Amino acid sequence: MLQAENNKMKTSTLLTHLSKNRITQNTVASTISIMPYSMIRAIIVVFSTLASSMGYTKTFDWLNNLQLSMLTLMPIIINVLFSFHWATKNKTSVILSMATSLTALMIVTGMFSNEQTFYLNTSIPISIAISIIVNILIEKISSATRVWSNNIFTNLIIPSTPLILVTLASIIIKFYLPIDLHNTYQSILGLIYPDSYLNGLIYEVVRGASWFLGIHGQLMFQDVGYEFIRQSNINIQQWERGASPLNILNQSFYDVWCSTGGTGSTLSLLVCLIFSNANQYKKLIRKALPLSFFNINEPLIFGFPIVLNPIMVIPFLLAPIVNYNIAYAATAYGLIEPMHYLVGWATPPFINSWIASGGNSTAVALQVFLIALGVLIYYPFFYIMERMTSLKISDATSRIPTIGDKSQKSSLDINLISNHHHLNEFDEITEAQNQIKKLTSSGDFILFFQPQVRVFDRKITALEVLLRHEDKNGKITPPYFLSFYERLNLMPEMDFWVLENAIYHARYKFKQFSGMTLSINISPQTITDPRLLVIVDEALKDSMPTGWSLEFEITESQKITNPEELGFVINVLRNKGIRVALDDFGSGYSTLSYLLKYRLDKIKLDRTLVTGLSLHQGGNFLKKVVHLCRTTCPVILIEGVETQKEYDECIDAGVDLIQGFLFYRPMPSDEVTKILLQDLIAPI
Repeated sequence: MLQAENNKMKTSTLLTHLSKNRITQNTVASTISIMPYSMIRAIIVVFSTLASSMGYTKTFDWLNNLQLSMLTLMPIIINVLFSFHWATKNKTSVILSMATSLTALMIVTGMFSNEQTFYLNTSIPISIAISIIVNILIEKISSATRVWSNNIFTNLIIPSTPLILVTLASIIIKFYLPIDLHNTYQSILGLIYPDSYLNGLIYEVVRGASWFLGIHGQLMFQDVGYEFIRQSNINIQQWERGASPLNILNQSFYDVWCSTGGTGSTLSLLVCLIFSNANQYKKLIRKALPLSFFNINEPLIFGFPIVLNPIMVIPFLLAPIVNYNIAYAATAYGLIEPMHYLVGWATPPFINSWIASGGNSTAVALQVFLIALGVLIYYPFFYIMERMTSLKISDATSRIPTIGDKSQKSSLDINLISNHHHLNEFDEITEAQNQIKKLTSSGDFILFFQPQVRVFDRKITALEVLLRHEDKNGKITPPYFLSFYERLNLMPEMDFWVLENAIYHARYKFKQFSGMTLSINISPQTITDPRLLVIVDEALKDSMPTGWSLEFEITESQKITNPEELGFVINVLRNKGIRVALDDFGSGYSTLSYLLKYRLDKIKLDRTLVTGLSLHQGGNFLKKVVHLCRTTCPVILIEGVETQKEYDECIDAGVDLIQGFLFYRPMPSDEVTKILLQDLIAPI
């Protein structure tokens, strides 16, 4: 078990390092940015395929020319996008970076092409490589010339130096190196030209591996693809005339057997997501499923993600390789015939195998089998990803203050399923996970309480429950760590733990005192969580002490995403006898809308209104705020009162309750008990 945990941590560390690499980040940022463009082109291909199958030749020609034009422009767009992201992240001139990088690309392509539209004769790898080189040179030159005072000189030398160096390098390569670049390039492409069994395997691995950086493998090697399609057509035509045997490997072979749902046979991964019970995949499924039927897999690859994911890239490469070998063997041994019709890559699964095989049901059955087999291949890695992105922190339910030797642990099981679908969030999620692990291993969560004092007689009427962390050396830490739980969508679990243990305190530590309010902070995530009402009913199954009431403080500083649902839950809670207070009034997003929309029992004015008392008209402003709140709410509390002067002005403003260091700081339950024993409790 320990070894498995260490392996998972190593994998996470590897992914973190990869995601922090500047070149990798910018490459992925560029490919993500161009994804809408790429998907629009793919959809155009789908419609052109439909037009062709329905006999609309002119429509097909127009759409096909459009998608080919978009494909031709793609390397140029990626070059510009890479420069844009690099300059934005490094806070350099975006215009200078993009213009210099694009000019350098034109210099290189013009040096090796005699066509008038030479700048279109390039590829994605060359485009990205040029942009990387140019932007690194710009960065180095900018750093070296910062000490120079002549701005005009530096503004000229920064862009011109990379262009001069790129030009010189191109001249040397073209005229002085003893190699023929064209023949060398063709020899390299020949290694992955997929017309033989071994080359086909290499082709599948290479075009799949490029997706690790978010680069469409088929587009990277589109020269190979175009030539292979042409040769496949020739072979089929010769076979139809009886002049040549039909090759096992042709373009339809790869489209039908190795790219079901897109490169990586990702339809099988989509099936895994569909059968998963995790809610965070539902939106991804809705977006990816319709496109996957047309073998467009960008939403799945970037959304799951496959990109920069050293775990999921394994089945992404393995599934099509297994499919390749099974389909090749089945064809070679005569179980199915070679594909003898070329179909567009956007033709849906099952339809493409039916058409390409000339209506052979065995071919369709084999495709169904391979999709199911792909599910079995993807599932173990999908399960590992679920475990990697699931942080079991039931041990975070730490001990609460004890009565004698009796201690309580929360029965709530806190599970984390990280909701990350975007690469730029990965570092934050990993950091939050690591911080939570440190917390759970270094100490326990405990509850503190801060009394709320009634103004006219200075009696304690309520206790606000506050979460703290105590390490093994006894050091108490404020709840800065809640930001980690919020980042991981774990606030409901934490709030449920506090609720359960706060009620435990009221029953067993404060039961001798009557007529009190137990006030618990609840985040907006929690108050709209469908589990809340069930957990509240369970927690209150045994009654509170005599005269006690439960109060939920809604943290107003977090924005509500579903105000209608919040209003409904507030009404249900109030019908159960639970009071609802608005916390941090005056510091958040939608203060006034809270007053108008929701039935509230208490409003807590934020400390900023207390600090504002020292300003001109600060006292009058506080009076107006109190008057405004009084129109919709019967009880007004102000928090953060620390001096007698602040207290006097708050009384003058008309507040009902005071909370602050002037009276009491947050304290453990034992200290609260001593204070309450000296105080005569009376209800509001």
